Amino acid sequence: MLHYFAMPGIGGDVSIVTAVLIGRVGDTLVAGPMLRALKARFPKARLRLVAAGQSRQAAELLPWVDERLYLERVTRMRDNVMLAYSLLKGKHDLVVDLNPAPSKTAAAIVAALRADVKVGFDKARFGDVLTFRVARPDDKEPMLERYGRLAAALNAPYLPTMEARLSTEQEEWAEAYMNSRRQKAPLRPSPLLLIHCGNFKKFDNRWPEEKFSELGRRLAASGTGLLWLAGPGEQEAVSAIAKAAGAGEVVSAPSLGAAGALMRRADLVVGSITGTTHLAHAVGARSFGLYAAYTDAVWRPRDARAGGIVSTEWGSCRSIGVAQVLHGIVTQLAQPGI
Repeated sequence: MLHYFAMPGIGGDVSIVTAVLIGRVGDTLVAGPMLRALKARFPKARLRLVAAGQSRQAAELLPWVDERLYLERVTRMRDNVMLAYSLLKGKHDLVVDLNPAPSKTAAAIVAALRADVKVGFDKARFGDVLTFRVARPDDKEPMLERYGRLAAALNAPYLPTMEARLSTEQEEWAEAYMNSRRQKAPLRPSPLLLIHCGNFKKFDNRWPEEKFSELGRRLAASGTGLLWLAGPGEQEAVSAIAKAAGAGEVVSAPSLGAAGALMRRADLVVGSITGTTHLAHAVGARSFGLYAAYTDAVWRPRDARAGGIVSTEWGSCRSIGVAQVLHGIVTQLAQPGI
């Protein structure tokens, strides 16, 4: 149970709360419970989120935010000038830095904002821009527990459960896709797995492509239906993996929310640990992740729906074997009521 304590300088007349999080899609979704807690703590306040442009679609899935402002790439100078104007023209009652690790960009934004109370995590660098700091996170502390401590400092009711709200259009796209697939193959293989082998910009957090292909071959041989999810810019790489597997269909969703709606219609979402893993949990889908010891300790949701297998290596998932994953998937699918 969390122990709450009062923080000086926050009264009952808070009207503007600004949260700053300069991160990727997964970072934004994992911060969702903290944003929900802020809205519950200050229900009459306008909750403003300053996020990276690359996480725009994730931020739009979080329903508690009243206003979203995005820091774009340096080439989009006009957009960033407008962001600066929006942030600097008034005073903020409370600023919350949601970045658990040092971020020069986030620190610069927090420092520029006019507010009497600025709250965040203690950090090795840039922590002096805050007026109140909670203890620095341990390297093994789960991310959702970190935000739980931050919420406790603000006396905010916190539940470590991610949530994303999908639009009617996103649900309709996924349903239309599944209907078209049923027309092509009326006898739908069961179960149906949605595999995302992305995170191609990273190496250690990405299970090897050849292992995904072998997994696909073995799953298809057992009668399992396969969909290979390709995110933006991943179509060519994912198509090559699916082709090597000799089974399954590659699908590209028109938006992050549409991908989430498709996940809800699959029996299991399988993949390397990236924003997709967090999206699956946030929309209530069952998932099976390929975790390094680090990503298991820090990023894995503590929920029975979030199954997976953990590498013996702290910083890499690549040594996990195909047979291990296949056994884990069969076990996960056999659990009733999840």
